[in-house]
Amino acid sequence: MLIISNKGGFLFMANLKLVKSATALVLGASVLTSAVVASGTDASAKTTYKVTKKGTLVNAKTNKAVKGYKSYKGKLYKNGKKFTGTYKSVFYKSGAKFTGTYNKKYYVKGKLFTGKTSKNVYYKKGVKFTGVTSYGYTYKDGKRVEGEYKGKVYKNGKLVTGLYKDVLYKKGVKETGLDLYKGKLYNEGVLNVGLALFEEKLYNNADLATGIFTYNGVEDQYKDGVVVPTKVESASAVNPKTVTLTGTNLKKVTKDDVTIEGTKVTDLKVSDDRTTATLTLETPINENQDYKVSVKTPTGTQDLTLKYTFNLGEVAVTTTTLEANKDKQFLTLSLNGVATDLAQVEDTLGYKVEFQADKAVFKTAAAASNVSTTGEIDETAAATALNKSFDVKVVLKKDGKTVESKTVTVKVVSAATPAIGNIVLTTDELGELSAATISTKDTDIKLDHVLSNTGDIIKVSGLSSFASSNPAVATIDASSGAITPIKAGKTTITVTAGKVSYSKEITVVDTARVATKATPKNATVSVAPGASFTNNVTVTDQFGEVLDLSKIKAVGLTPTIAATEKTGNTNVSAVDATVDGILPVTVAPAANAIAGTYTVYVQDLETAKNIGQFTVKVTNDNVADNYKLEVVDSSKGTINIATSAKTLTLNANEFTKTGGFLRSLQSGDADASSFTVESANPKVATVDTAPDATGNIVVTGVKAGSTQIILKKGGVQVATATVTVINQVPTIQSIAWKNKDAITIVGKKLTYKDIFTITDAGSAADPIVEGVKLSVDTTSKVRIDLTDTSAPVLYLDINDDGKYVAGEDEILGTVSATVSGSVGETITLGSPQDWTATGNILGQATASKDKGTLVIKVKDDDTNTTVVESSTISVDVK
Repeated sequence: MLIISNKGGFLFMANLKLVKSATALVLGASVLTSAVVASGTDASAKTTYKVTKKGTLVNAKTNKAVKGYKSYKGKLYKNGKKFTGTYKSVFYKSGAKFTGTYNKKYYVKGKLFTGKTSKNVYYKKGVKFTGVTSYGYTYKDGKRVEGEYKGKVYKNGKLVTGLYKDVLYKKGVKETGLDLYKGKLYNEGVLNVGLALFEEKLYNNADLATGIFTYNGVEDQYKDGVVVPTKVESASAVNPKTVTLTGTNLKKVTKDDVTIEGTKVTDLKVSDDRTTATLTLETPINENQDYKVSVKTPTGTQDLTLKYTFNLGEVAVTTTTLEANKDKQFLTLSLNGVATDLAQVEDTLGYKVEFQADKAVFKTAAAASNVSTTGEIDETAAATALNKSFDVKVVLKKDGKTVESKTVTVKVVSAATPAIGNIVLTTDELGELSAATISTKDTDIKLDHVLSNTGDIIKVSGLSSFASSNPAVATIDASSGAITPIKAGKTTITVTAGKVSYSKEITVVDTARVATKATPKNATVSVAPGASFTNNVTVTDQFGEVLDLSKIKAVGLTPTIAATEKTGNTNVSAVDATVDGILPVTVAPAANAIAGTYTVYVQDLETAKNIGQFTVKVTNDNVADNYKLEVVDSSKGTINIATSAKTLTLNANEFTKTGGFLRSLQSGDADASSFTVESANPKVATVDTAPDATGNIVVTGVKAGSTQIILKKGGVQVATATVTVINQVPTIQSIAWKNKDAITIVGKKLTYKDIFTITDAGSAADPIVEGVKLSVDTTSKVRIDLTDTSAPVLYLDINDDGKYVAGEDEILGTVSATVSGSVGETITLGSPQDWTATGNILGQATASKDKGTLVIKVKDDDTNTTVVESSTISVDVK
């Protein structure tokens, strides 16, 4: 059976062989239709149209292009070509209804698009919309406006009212002046900084002020922005001569504002929080008697009733140290935790008092005694000599009843120890520690030395001792300061010297110290082929301590540390461990080294871990091209000629055109004679004329100003560096005066050692004055020059030779002594006033009935009239 079908002009045989047949072509042609398709309508497969290989729509019979608009198989043709353009309000491209952007307009299926795309872009009639929609959203180029637009700020297309990026806006405009938003105060649109008054309330920064503030020159206490009213709530007697007021904002109450029936208020001290005021009375009040208390406040007078009732709960001796060789020293006591005068205990409260010691320390008409009713110490007794100690208690008796205190130990010390500013710990492995962390693996730990407030090492005088608050964590030898770590934890180490003490918390860990971090001085170095450069690397442990690597190696924590390169042709020399954790890593590229960037790693060879690195850039040339004068110390190009450091150091370094380091110029170089160094203004700073054998060039400051240091080669300038010289003269900020005890005995003399805390420097040097705080940091000592015995001078020993040298050392002030001139003062100063160790500042010894106030003044060096510090000593000789 033969099956014939028109399938593109091929015959399909029953045996499935495909052959070309002229008969098939004739039969196929005979079934073609000849219907005509109307213009613009779709031409079906049964029409007379077809598409040529060139894409032209033609009549199947004539092969001529179809005229007009014809739609064929979903494509629109015009004159036989796929149409691009608009037809019946629809845009076509290559015959298809277009979706996309054409000529800056966006179409979807041939229609100009109005709406939002999947990318959230809003179009109107095919154009990205700019303007305001009916819903009030502002668009620009199809996107809702975000941020500033036409002078206003928007968020998601809406004008901002509220916070936007931490700035306050109203209808898109930044708020001006002060405004409150959600409880926070804003000033010019941002959170307020400082104090501001808004709607009659004070704000501190952005919040309502609570605390003590000074506003418009007036200090006051505020709560929630409002001044706390001054109000007295109660009055109670601590003892017969001490009364406590409680209330609010009591700072506005003075001693003259308080009256207490039958006595007078001589002093009033208000607590820092202003809630209590402690009054000192001229005469004591009686037990179980009502007293009227009147207090004047800014809002009126408040009347209260005060009744003193005494119930003795505890008595204690409060004196723990006495000064050696000092007369008129008395033991003191407290009742119920409050310091109480002996006269109050005996006269007001009616108790008989007896101090009882284990040694003969009390002054009597005859020899020293173990008991005393006054507590006066015999400074000549053997038991009260320097570094001695004794145990004492106080016994009170009244109406057949006895109350005893606990026994306390009183130490006899020297008054020469200044205030302690810090204590320094050391270990055998590391030397001085910068952090307060020690390890149970550390050896030979001790409290090595004590620093004053000015940072100077001071000699501890008097009976000194050391203590640990937590011996389970670490113990400390009470006399030597040797520390033994026990286990991980924290403890507080306290050193006591004379009348002063200082505490420092330390942390004990169980882990051994290991090299953890290596920090290079230069993170990146550029070196020319054939040159060498040494980069110092500081190695620290996990606690931040700079390691003494040679000693760490000795105990096996880190056998060695070396620098190695990761890749490349840079020769990096191996580095042995050196003291103080400084590794001098020398990088030396070969003369034929390949230019590029390399990494130098510092490794802990025991763990094979990298603990630091730096980058080496090898340049592509090694020909000298330029020079730089570079500061090599920590001065940063500034010299302060008012302190001991009057110089700075430069290096003259040679570089290639591409920045590769070649060398630091030195006096031993073959071309050394070609180079000279000079100062553009020697009146400001002088300079070495050439580098020394190590490459250093020292610049010395002369007077305040700036100048250029010039490097010349063959007389031609090749590099400069600017040096600034300042003259920041140190001034006295405060003095820790030694003695403020009243002079109460006949025949008393005063010397400079009674006024200042002194460290004796020997006969070859002026005495060092401790406790003087200066306006600048310096390691130079403050000394006293006694050449003018009536007007000694305090000076800064800048040249550190122990003697004042005009033009080299800095005078801080001149010391003088006068009397206050107050009404009723009877003391006068004799002549001459002698400040030396064997002289007398008073000019004459004190006499019976001398009374007044001695005023010690330090006047500045510039005018000798401005008092920079002063102190007073009361004189009341019976």
